[in-house]
Amino acid sequence: MQRGIGFSYNFAPGNSSDVDISDLINFLVEDETTRSIACVFEGISDGTRFLKAARRALERGKPVIAYKMGRNDLSRSTALSHTGTLTGSNVAYEAAFERAGVVRVDDFEAVLETAAFFSKAGKPVTSGIGVMSASGGAAVMAADKADDLGVSLPPLAPQTSAKLREKMPDFGSSANPCDITAASLHDHTMYGHCIEAFAADPSFAAVVVPMMTAFAPNTVERARYLCDLAQQLDKPLCIVWLNEWYQGPGSEVYDASRSLSMFRSMRRCFAALKSWMEYHERRDGLLARQTQRLASEQHTARAIALLGQRQAGEALSEGASKALLASYGIPVTREKLARTEDEAVEAANELGYPVVLKAESAAIPHKTEAGVVHLALADEPAVRKAYRSIEETVERLPDRPRLAGVSVQEMIGGGIEVIAGVRNDPQFGPLVVCGMGGVLVEVLRDTSAALAPMSKDEALEMLRKPKGYKLLTGFRGGKPVMLDALAEAIARVSELGFDLRDRLAELDVNPILASAERVVAVDALAVISRRGVDR
Repeated sequence: MQRGIGFSYNFAPGNSSDVDISDLINFLVEDETTRSIACVFEGISDGTRFLKAARRALERGKPVIAYKMGRNDLSRSTALSHTGTLTGSNVAYEAAFERAGVVRVDDFEAVLETAAFFSKAGKPVTSGIGVMSASGGAAVMAADKADDLGVSLPPLAPQTSAKLREKMPDFGSSANPCDITAASLHDHTMYGHCIEAFAADPSFAAVVVPMMTAFAPNTVERARYLCDLAQQLDKPLCIVWLNEWYQGPGSEVYDASRSLSMFRSMRRCFAALKSWMEYHERRDGLLARQTQRLASEQHTARAIALLGQRQAGEALSEGASKALLASYGIPVTREKLARTEDEAVEAANELGYPVVLKAESAAIPHKTEAGVVHLALADEPAVRKAYRSIEETVERLPDRPRLAGVSVQEMIGGGIEVIAGVRNDPQFGPLVVCGMGGVLVEVLRDTSAALAPMSKDEALEMLRKPKGYKLLTGFRGGKPVMLDALAEAIARVSELGFDLRDRLAELDVNPILASAERVVAVDALAVISRRGVDR
């Protein structure tokens, strides 16, 4: 209460043996005095119920601010696929929060400050933020943090600059951020005049005022003046008290204010502003979200039939995994299974050179590391040599895995390597990951994640998040890949993982080769769930 945060309710459900976080959100959604909902928890036992509760809060326009403790995930080390290692529980929570419109923060202080800000702020009218301060250094600090967090600080409108010059000293900086100089510290009306000018600027959704902690003796008087002024503004006024621990003159007044928002960290202030703008920008789209299916019930029936009887935790061979993909209309390489050297040559002649030879074995999930992949084989002698090499290498591998044959595949030249996969998360169900693929996928970790199933448009939005997206659009003279076809392939992978969620634990498609001419899955790995498949 001393910090200007009005609590309608304060719950401590502990281990949630009966009432859990979803029940509390549902209750608070119906409470007329609650404007935002702050949550701190270690985990969620029923992800579906949580998503439904968060959806109700979104519909009512009550932001849910969540601090999920415990971001480390040690279970990823047991995953067989690349997708499994890239999608720990923290990634699943991030994807779930994004789907439900939940605002995620990363510490307890941010929960309080962000929830308080959301409860006071309305809907942003634009996406820019105005910053003004009596300290040039504080203004620069604000600019740095805004840039770090991707918050726009647009230039002042001409009328704003003119208004500032009416009161501000000539040596002040009429820009954004604006240094109104220390002269304003002895003239509250100058402070107020400049804040009003910023609030009237059509480019700004909110005004941020970093406040140094040592300004006296009129600091308390100025704080009361600004709190009164904030009540008259139609945009949020954010005071950043540039000290985490010092409770100095004026800070108690800002803290207790019901009209302005006070932050004790520049980073938390701009993070809250960014979350505020993103929440309102995405809310309408989330509420209107409808996923148009690409696959039909016939696709699902074919995929289930292909699985047959499988053991819990069993990994499918590449050929069997690709057959699942093909059953959902996902393009895969042309290939043939050879069980003898002569059959390999015959298959290569039929497919056309160059070709690729790979060991076909469910017991070798990562074939490149095992040394049983041979690329760009240009003629019959090369095929025969590669076939013999694969047989000899498999014989030397630990436990001598069973070799079902050698897969002879068309060689796909060029293209960008992309990963798409699905892991069945215990709380939230199938989780899709996509991004830059290939053998370095676990090193680069340039991927994004979302809950399945997803539409083609949502898959395209996912593709835009990794840094490597520029490679897909024709970086440095390269040809743009078939983005529409790539997004459709990822959407179909998400549907396959979702429809077979009771049967598959992991599905890994790495890489999908995307070029200007073609999108094709080159390698795949499917892993049966712990319950197995019994037909």
